[in-house]
Amino acid sequence: MQTGAYGLPVRQVETGRTFLLTAAHVIGSLSWAHGSERTDVLLAENSGVPGSGDPIVGHVHSSHPPEPRQEVELDASLIATVDGVTLKDIVREHGPSGIARDVEATAVNDNPVIVHKRGITEPKLTSGLLEPFAISALLESQLPDGASTFRRYLRVFRVYGDQGPFAKPGDSGAGVIDDDDCVVGMLVGLACTDRNAIDENTPGIVVPIIDILDTLGLELPGPHRPCTLV
Repeated sequence: MQTGAYGLPVRQVETGRTFLLTAAHVIGSLSWAHGSERTDVLLAENSGVPGSGDPIVGHVHSSHPPEPRQEVELDASLIATVDGVTLKDIVREHGPSGIARDVEATAVNDNPVIVHKRGITEPKLTSGLLEPFAISALLESQLPDGASTFRRYLRVFRVYGDQGPFAKPGDSGAGVIDDDDCVVGMLVGLACTDRNAIDENTPGIVVPIIDILDTLGLELPGPHRPCTLV
């Protein structure tokens, strides 16, 4: 299983153990490699374990959902990193706050929320407007043989890019933050009918971070900087 290893550092509340949170369709239960003996998470870039040529950064610890299904709540996998790998999450100038933002509860009159993400595709840092009300969305993804598969996401946000697409294929697993660097969600896909015609009108699809943390018993390890919008 190969990924750009983009995601969010998270901490298990019960054990205090830190994991990399990323999308399950990239490396976990919803991936084409699910069910194989491969549980390694590989870097797509030349930045593996310091001092070694091994690109493995960790192994799949658990996924939600635990088995492939057509209706998806979280699309989340937890990665246990190997020794020597340090998890960093610098979307803009510094890492995000340890406070997670429930945008549905804090947005004013459903006004769009300015958000940012850093992914694996260029330009890595992008900004956009998130619609702060959850919807269901049917997303298409491609299997290694080129065939299509569809999944319905039950609770997601749409984000429209500013001066270009908010995300491109390959950015799944990236954390999405607001202007106060509070995490609002995790990117899981794009709502598009043509992967070759993605633009600012193609919404990125984001799973609410509140849903992920509450369901999996996780917390964000960052400093609890004040979030003026919370």
